[in-house]
Amino acid sequence: MSVGKRIKRVWKRFKWKPEDIDELRSRISTNIGFLNAFNGRFTRDNVVKLVRYQENQEHEAIFNWLTPIDFVSQQHDFINRRQEGTGQWLINSEEYQILVQTPKKTLLCPGIPDARKTILTAITIDDLIMRFRGKAGISIAYLYCNFRRQDEQRADDLLASLLKQLSQERASLPDSVKALYKKHKDKRTRPSFDEISKAF
Repeated sequence: MSVGKRIKRVWKRFKWKPEDIDELRSRISTNIGFLNAFNGRFTRDNVVKLVRYQENQEHEAIFNWLTPIDFVSQQHDFINRRQEGTGQWLINSEEYQILVQTPKKTLLCPGIPDARKTILTAITIDDLIMRFRGKAGISIAYLYCNFRRQDEQRADDLLASLLKQLSQERASLPDSVKALYKKHKDKRTRPSFDEISKAF
């Protein structure tokens, strides 16, 4: 059989009816549409994730610049060291219940060194966080001071830590904190107590 006859025979196999061709074109167009939609969404989702990641990195840099002190990790450490039921007497006390139900109240709990005030403080902080979680207009910020490390506990550093914690609670970084960071970033300087107070 000659080559020409073979080509004709193969060509006859590839001959399609016009309606078959139209159906194939329609399928190809539909699949291309699905592929483009998937690709577009995939790309859009990845861009959103990348932008969020970059924002989170920038926020972390700003928070660490404000203060490297992490009272949140100290809080977790203290809570993990407590014994079951410890401090429940304080949480159940009338004074504490008045504190959590009344705006602008203060509860002062003095004690001698090593009286376990720190663990009681951690327990009350944990209770306040659980009690007010998700309530609009309420944020919890705290400090742990150590009389053996007084030289490391300057007023501006402590206030910066409160500002950091309150900023971390927000859905977006406050403009005042961003402006403070931009002002000092290039000069590699630290904000003054007054600047932190204004941002606060």
